[in-house]
Amino acid sequence: MIRERGWEAAANEALNLGCNMLETIDTPFSPEKPILNSIEQVRETRKLLESLGVSISCCSVFANLYNSPETISFLKTYAELAAEIGSPFLHHTLLPWIEPCAEIPEPEVAIECAVSAAEEIANHAAKFGVTCLYEGQGLITNGIVGYHKFFDEMKRRCKNVGVCGDIGNTLFVDVAPKDFFREFISDIKHVHVKEYKRFPSTADKKQGFMRARDGSYIADVPLGTGICEIDECMKTLTDAGYNGVVSIESMDPPPAVAYMKNTYGTIFR
Repeated sequence: MIRERGWEAAANEALNLGCNMLETIDTPFSPEKPILNSIEQVRETRKLLESLGVSISCCSVFANLYNSPETISFLKTYAELAAEIGSPFLHHTLLPWIEPCAEIPEPEVAIECAVSAAEEIANHAAKFGVTCLYEGQGLITNGIVGYHKFFDEMKRRCKNVGVCGDIGNTLFVDVAPKDFFREFISDIKHVHVKEYKRFPSTADKKQGFMRARDGSYIADVPLGTGICEIDECMKTLTDAGYNGVVSIESMDPPPAVAYMKNTYGTIFR
């Protein structure tokens, strides 16, 4: 929304929907200029957002940390920009391969590489008071076992790290979102809400279909119509006294926000 409409229009859209925060998303090496691209631009943007009563809940980057010094450099700079715009968090992906391919290394090698890179980024982010967040995603650092292999080591090495609880991503490795939330609830500092539906491997592949590890397809659907166990995940959050932000990942924000507000009331903001 920010890239398509500009900062002011995106902020006003959020306000019109009854929300007071935006989450940014960027990717290294895109042909387009990053949404956060310089200290000067970020300072002007922050002034604009503050004048409108909108803040940044989290700055996110879709990245692959495997053997990519350029990505590490990008994310270290992004941590500084996240701090400048007032975001408490830098959330970045790790090893986001969803479907098996020849380029995927052995899991142990990939995780070791991701931990080393993430540690360098987190240590740099700590200088600016920014906490780094990671979600279960892809084939390697996903689910409960795969995520533990990465995150336990990060907690041992860095203090400024946490979990981005994504309601949906663990389905790609056949782990129920509610089980992931219960396992990592003590470290969840930010939440992504989305909705997926599973289709059999024999289905005709359509636009938006993504392969899960078991060969089935997973695709986005409107909130409340899929299998992401939003109720159970939200209950785990409220039972634990979670008071952070719930961020909606949806290509159609108005009905998604309406669903969350109508279903969960003041829990969602």
